[in-house]
Amino acid sequence: METLKAFGAIACEQLCLRTPPVAIRFLKQGDAVPDGMGRPAHDLGTPIRPCKAWNLVRQMGLSIAMLEEDFSTACPASLFIFGLTEPLPGWLKGELAYGIYAGTREAAINMERNVARVKVGVYRGLLLAPLAKTSFVPDLVMAYCNSKQAMQLVAASMWTSGEPLRFDMAGRGLCSDGLVQSLQVRRPVLAIPCGGDRTHGGTQDDELVFITPAAELEGIVEGLRAFAGTHRIDRLGGESVLREKYNVMARALDAQLGR
Repeated sequence: METLKAFGAIACEQLCLRTPPVAIRFLKQGDAVPDGMGRPAHDLGTPIRPCKAWNLVRQMGLSIAMLEEDFSTACPASLFIFGLTEPLPGWLKGELAYGIYAGTREAAINMERNVARVKVGVYRGLLLAPLAKTSFVPDLVMAYCNSKQAMQLVAASMWTSGEPLRFDMAGRGLCSDGLVQSLQVRRPVLAIPCGGDRTHGGTQDDELVFITPAAELEGIVEGLRAFAGTHRIDRLGGESVLREKYNVMARALDAQLGR
């Protein structure tokens, strides 16, 4: 939990995120919903889209549990992606994607075949809470960010291994591109908010979404702290560590090229 607190503090003080990170846990079959979690079907009297739920968490500081009955069928794909029910045959045949996201039936079928989703029956829902207030150990942490903040988060993700991030991006389902993909590959991903996230969640056009397994946060925190130190300028007319290193290599390159 100390690592969660450290990331939350950096997100606020260094990254200056517009909204706080969201803790996410995939609730396994048989696991109980913690006390104090809101339930849309009960507390609002209606199911909602998952993108609406996590935007309520980040914008209003609420803690929300989403079980099958809390998911609105207005977004059928989300129930399939999180494995809460068997996909409809029509969805698998591309009926939702054809003519909207794909120009042919074959492309639509292929598109749905490549959607990252979990096996039906593994999980019974999601737990969502502001990172600073979470009472559960999360599987994932999600942070809405701008392009500069995304640059820092991606760079920090490579601090301990040097491995660049590699992920699939379809731009039509944050549930899949973001949450499920990160859960499955066990690495951070950067995702584009989908249409539902914008329309029903209130996501702004300048926002991206960084999602990481909680297990990766320790290295990310270390990388963000290093980034702050190497890019900082301490006095007027001074240079950052980054600029000093570039200048040293630039002089070496000038010598090699005879300039």
